[in-house]
Amino acid sequence: AVGSSAALNSLIAGFCIGLTSGSNVIIAQFIGAKNGEGVSKAVHTSMTFSLIIGIAVCVLGLAVAKPMHLLLGTMPDVFDDALLYTIIIMSGVPAVSVYNFGAVVFRAAGDSKTPFIILALTGILNVGFNLFFVIVCKMGVEGVAIATIISQYVSAITVVILLIRLKDDRKFSFTKMRIDGNLLKRILVIGVPSAVQGSLFAVSNMILQSSVNMLGDSYGSASVITGNTIGTTLEGYTYVLTNSFYHATVTYVGQYYGARDTKNIKRTLIYSLIQSAVVGIAVSWLIIGLSEPLTMIFVNANEPNVADVLKYAGERIFITQSLYF
Repeated sequence: AVGSSAALNSLIAGFCIGLTSGSNVIIAQFIGAKNGEGVSKAVHTSMTFSLIIGIAVCVLGLAVAKPMHLLLGTMPDVFDDALLYTIIIMSGVPAVSVYNFGAVVFRAAGDSKTPFIILALTGILNVGFNLFFVIVCKMGVEGVAIATIISQYVSAITVVILLIRLKDDRKFSFTKMRIDGNLLKRILVIGVPSAVQGSLFAVSNMILQSSVNMLGDSYGSASVITGNTIGTTLEGYTYVLTNSFYHATVTYVGQYYGARDTKNIKRTLIYSLIQSAVVGIAVSWLIIGLSEPLTMIFVNANEPNVADVLKYAGERIFITQSLYF
């Protein structure tokens, strides 16, 4: 059920995260130009917009959840659970939006440690609630979804509190929440193309997800969906590790652009390309080499269809990871 919902949830998340790149760039440019007033206006415009877009996307996601699952061809035996999972997850979109826009305020100044610590701690919290709701409370897919949105709202609240406690121009105040039209336009000029790019990638994955769902139905088994979901999950680690260089590059290029330092812009680009390629090759081929033991983390060795799951997961992992860099 979770796997059948992954593509739709990725579409929503990709759109919101893509929009944040505009804020990252603009705030970094103001920091590089040492424009404190611009930094403050950009921060408050971004945080106000994050709440508005988060609520709007949440409402839209709830409205299209059922039609999208029908369009994706979600298997009948997991349809209700998949729909329930998606509906609960959509209610956490405002928190996802606020956290991601808040995180770029730290990253724009070169601080990637604070967002990492927040996500690390809330990730542990998510795991803990997963175990509590599923094992102790005997809940199903709704327990997994509730654990996720609790961690999302905790991360959003935490990032807002830390922004309020800042002592520089990035300091956030609820009384200053407003949208500067010119700044929002600049943010959207950069953020919308990135959001559309992320959404188009997710749309292609939704088409693939629909095909996988139909394969599972025609094979009379959920093994193909399970194997695909595991492969996608492991692929996510490679994506996050290589994508981290993107966030660093956006931050430093933005600051150097604001300071009109073209020499370091070129150096940053070259270094980030080399580093992301090296990490991409190392991580993806490590996952390929360990595909079977990694897959077994997700499945019960005593299940009768474990061989099929290993086969489908292994195929996806090898094909998608080989040239991931």
